[in-house]
Amino acid sequence: MEYIFALSILASILNIIFSFSLYSVDLCVLNSGVAFGINIYGEALLSAVLIVLIVIWGIKQAAKIRYLLFSLAVLGLSNLIVRVWHGSVCDYISLSGISFNLADAFIVLTSVYLFFYLLLFKDK
Repeated sequence: MEYIFALSILASILNIIFSFSLYSVDLCVLNSGVAFGINIYGEALLSAVLIVLIVIWGIKQAAKIRYLLFSLAVLGLSNLIVRVWHGSVCDYISLSGISFNLADAFIVLTSVYLFFYLLLFKDK
């Protein structure tokens, strides 16, 4: 699970670099909402609270699950940094009309992996 955490850190750094670079040349879709562009009030505060809760939950877990939860927190933090700096998240990947960024993709993949890990291996 350590390799997933390391990949998440790399993806987070790349996400910040890509977001800042592409935002400056107007080559991204600005997403002011949360998941799937759903607009709510206080997205940055909600994101920060969720990141803290994920970290607290991770501290209380075994090492394998801890790495997955910390990966989600790091990936969420990269989007939060961009959101606080620019007021929205920069989505620079577009597939079939859906716009997202590297952190979003890794959040989905890590969440799916965590779900199946908990479902299949948690008690073994």
